[in-house]
Amino acid sequence: MKRQFLLNVFLLMLINVLVKPFYVFFVETEVQNELGTAEFGYYFFHMNFVFLFQFLGDLGLQTHNQQYVSKNRTSIHEHFSSVIGLKLTLTIVATIILLISGFVFGKMDIMLLFLISGNLFLSSWLVLMRSFLSGLGYYTLDSLVSSLDKFLMIVLISGLLWYRHDGTFTLSDFIFGQMFSLILANMMVMVLLYVKGHTLTFWPQFTGLTSLLARCIPFALVLFLMTTYNKLDGFLLGRLLSDNGLEAGIYAASYRIYDAANMFMYMIPALILPMFSFMISNKEDIRPLYTLVGKWMFVLLSPLLAVVLFFGTDIITFLYTDFIVEKTRVLQLLMAASVLVCYAYIFGAMSMAADRIKSLIPVFILGLGINIVCNLIWIPLYGATGAAMATLVTQFVVFFGQWYVVRKFLFFTFDKSSTGRGFFYFLILAGLAWFFSKQTPFSSEVSIIICLIISLPLAFLLKLIEFSDVKLVLSRKK
Repeated sequence: MKRQFLLNVFLLMLINVLVKPFYVFFVETEVQNELGTAEFGYYFFHMNFVFLFQFLGDLGLQTHNQQYVSKNRTSIHEHFSSVIGLKLTLTIVATIILLISGFVFGKMDIMLLFLISGNLFLSSWLVLMRSFLSGLGYYTLDSLVSSLDKFLMIVLISGLLWYRHDGTFTLSDFIFGQMFSLILANMMVMVLLYVKGHTLTFWPQFTGLTSLLARCIPFALVLFLMTTYNKLDGFLLGRLLSDNGLEAGIYAASYRIYDAANMFMYMIPALILPMFSFMISNKEDIRPLYTLVGKWMFVLLSPLLAVVLFFGTDIITFLYTDFIVEKTRVLQLLMAASVLVCYAYIFGAMSMAADRIKSLIPVFILGLGINIVCNLIWIPLYGATGAAMATLVTQFVVFFGQWYVVRKFLFFTFDKSSTGRGFFYFLILAGLAWFFSKQTPFSSEVSIIICLIISLPLAFLLKLIEFSDVKLVLSRKK
């Protein structure tokens, strides 16, 4: 299992370093530059409103499914039909409630809400189909298709940007480019399941939905709470401020990078959740895998945070053309929060694999309460910066809450040796980043590359990555 984790992490890193950063930094940023900060902020405001209803269309089904399939790999055919029936039912109900809520709230474009919700359904359906791949043990295949939708978006939306380079690119082009990419990606993943010999029935089955729904309820509540405190800021920026979406657009520019980093890192806990579930169900010791994951997160996150803290202005200047100072400040606050989010993902995956998900609910309720209070106080005072401050405080509380749950119920705690080396690793990288940003004649691009290159041998030197891990990946032995 340790070898499978390392092999698939390498695949995930390789594929997603090539695809997702290109999409975020060269496609979505160009879309915002074409549309303008205010119009993209208007879209961001609507998108976050849609996300607040995401839990109704899923109710924790994807997370429960990934855990269930990994423990019941020989009896998924009837389960698959039930999952489809429940997913379709939930999607219809969620869409109706969303559109009614948008009409009642006012200040909403109903057609825009409908189109964004359609894309969200296609995205969640893709994640659900991928949960069957990982749950069935096809970890490598799941890793290979992890960025399929973004790759297709790069092709289609870049083509539209090039075709409409005369300034006629519209928000509709962006939304429909996403939609067609997601449709194609879903079709490809469903074909892969069929090719792997799983003749799954795509006709929905509505019997047994009550028991399936009951098992999903704890996951649904967790999803609702997490989605709300993660997406509420973008919605409140549009509701509390009368600036035609300007502050929401400033926040969206940096939030995109924060969200991309979180989704990039989320692939690791998404990978280890079925592994943890399978190992716990077979009474295997998960401590070696837990320690390994923790060290690798230090290696991935520390260079990223150090670079953003000392080269944030250069990054924002490269990507955008306006409100550089404001966007940089938001980016630095959000990326500090991202480190907490990524480690909390690991603790959450461990709790879910051990069927301790109900213990997480009070933590998320506390996080939501703190997020609401901080946003209501700081957004009217500081705008986008206030929303970023609220996110950092919220993620700090949620991180320590999830760590407490793991420590209390699973008797896990930080590995002191690895944690100490990890902090020392970050301090060295932060010092290097400061030095290269202030004291060298190199350009910012060259300085960033040098810092990232140095981070790898430094990780080996501090034994956060060990040569035995690399040998394990390259070994043919299972």
